[in-house]
Amino acid sequence: MPYPPPPMELVDCPICHSTVHSHWASESGFTAVRCDRCRFIYLNPRPSEDVRSQATQLGAHPAMPGSDMTERYSSAKVLRYKSLLARLLRDVWAASKPVRWLDVGAGYGEVVSAVMRLAPPGSVVQGLEPMIPKVRLARERGIDLRPEFLGQQDTGHFHFVSAINVFSHVNDPRSFIGKLAATLAPGGELVLETGDMGDVEDREQFPGALDLPDHVGFATKANVESLLTECGFRVVKLYRLRIDGVALFAKSIAKRVLGRRSVIAVPYRSPYRRLVVRARLM
Repeated sequence: MPYPPPPMELVDCPICHSTVHSHWASESGFTAVRCDRCRFIYLNPRPSEDVRSQATQLGAHPAMPGSDMTERYSSAKVLRYKSLLARLLRDVWAASKPVRWLDVGAGYGEVVSAVMRLAPPGSVVQGLEPMIPKVRLARERGIDLRPEFLGQQDTGHFHFVSAINVFSHVNDPRSFIGKLAATLAPGGELVLETGDMGDVEDREQFPGALDLPDHVGFATKANVESLLTECGFRVVKLYRLRIDGVALFAKSIAKRVLGRRSVIAVPYRSPYRRLVVRARLM
């Protein structure tokens, strides 16, 4: 029996609402376009909000039969984010004051685990993750995750909120940043990580899969900074980190050998960077 096509919707640019765009890339039967005004790259048409919510909760995308978005717990990711956050928030840990921290889109809880290793005694570190299979497995490891979307919890409560590689998954980036701001106490801080794909001219310059339609939007550095300012944040630190090293090259080859989709690119050639931003609510 054929799998019924999911409901799709045509959209304007989620950042500047322009209707003028150009084709940028295609993958798995889906199309990403670039806004001619602000350069934001976005899926168009895209699955409806109901379809995306169902995919996020179940870990399988209705728009892609047989898809699996659950991945797996990564102890290497815990160590990577422990090192990154130790550097990004060195002054916070040196103060030795308990913090209240919320990680949004927490996955299996790797960032929660990393923060727990850094935070002073008495700190409260929690995560939100709407994908039920991930929450169940994280709880088996003793990691405090709640099966909720952002906006379902108390507001104005946390000293820090983090959103690591979540930005590209949201339909309305401006509303998303606003909801992150609402979780923070006055003077609270946001740690945001996403890519600067919108600054990459050609699809071939990105050394990996786009993961459409799980990803629906790719920002420029200017897009991110503008949204943060609009939502009342001031950027404290911003790191631009490359991903196209030997490790990614080897991983891509391994995927290809196993028959999985991968893009193999020469190391240290891509202009793409991970943006890691620390921003304070003013």
